[in-house]
Amino acid sequence: MTATELPTGHHERADHRPYVDAVCAALEAQEIGVGTRWTSATRLREATVRLAPDPEETAFGEAEEVLLRWTEEAGWFLVAPTVHEGQCLEFPWYMGFGVLPDPDEVAVWVDTLLIRPDLTPSREDGPYRRHTDYDPEFEQALRSYAQNPAAGDD
Repeated sequence: MTATELPTGHHERADHRPYVDAVCAALEAQEIGVGTRWTSATRLREATVRLAPDPEETAFGEAEEVLLRWTEEAGWFLVAPTVHEGQCLEFPWYMGFGVLPDPDEVAVWVDTLLIRPDLTPSREDGPYRRHTDYDPEFEQALRSYAQNPAAGDD
């Protein structure tokens, strides 16, 4: 068994919350309302951010809620569940371009998606990694947000 095949419990895992916080700060800088955040680091590191866009200025005004989600395997995706003919429809839009895109790039993607989803097709080219595989470069990239939240990619 190689080091990359060892369960993640055998290696120190970085906290993903500083990265999620950096993305939320970038969203707020784009004047996108950010509501409740949930993060989980049990086995799969993931986060959910409830967005609070102005219903008059979003293509998702009919949605029950607008959720921005992140997993360490799939990266960022947006879900806006809507009810149609008594059935809840939930189609995710995947940002693509990896698991840890720059927070400002995530904010621009979300801003465009909220206004013109037709201009931002879902990129379903993930998953990019398996959470059970140890990846020291990924762990260091996450740690960089805790060490220097403003930079993130140093």
